[in-house]
Formats: sequence, C-alpha cells, structure tokens
Amino acid sequence: MLFPLLVAGLVAAIVVCGVVLVQALAANFEDNEALRMQAIADLARDRGGIVTPLVVAEHLGISPMEADRLLRAMVDDKDLIMGIDDQEGVLIFEFPRLQSARQQSMIRR
Repeated sequence: MLFPLLVAGLVAAIVVCGVVLVQALAANFEDNEALRMQAIADLARDRGGIVTPLVVAEHLGISPMEADRLLRAMVDDKDLIMGIDDQEGVLIFEFPRLQSARQQSMIRR
C-alpha cells in the first residue's frame, strides 16, 4: 500500500519539475526575444532609423531568416514599417520616430 503512494508522489514531483522547467525556458525565451528586439532598436537608432535583415543578422550573430522573423514580429505599421528599398531592391524596416528624431537633430545643427 505504501509503494503505490510513493510512486504517485514521485510521479507528481517529476511532473511539477517538468512544468517549472518549461515555464523557466519559456520565460528565458521571452527575455531573449525582448533583448534582441531592444538591440534591433538600438542598431536602428545608430543607422538613422533603417535596418535590413542582413544588417540585423550580422549585428546579432544570427541567421538572416531569424533576423527577418524578429523584424516582422516587430512590425506594427506605426513604430516599425516594412518596405522595399527601390534603389537596392532589398527589404528594409523603417523606424519612423528614429528617422524624424535624427532628421530634426540634423536640422538644428
């Protein structure tokens, strides 16, 4: 009678540990995503408000596909707009607020 209770307790402990581990991994993933998105915004600020997936990939040390996924996840048509550079024919991501802030500071000089 004691053995089945002991097994049930061990199984419950293992399940709880598994749930806690999954939650910790999910939180870590979300933290990493947030850090990467902040790094992208900082990079855009340094580059006049415009970045490409290739530039982001090189800066973060990730694949261009992963950089493209991150950038597309950030697009909201207000703070980040996706477009095409007509001269280069490449996908660009524009941060309008960063562009206007840079343009305004250049006008003041």
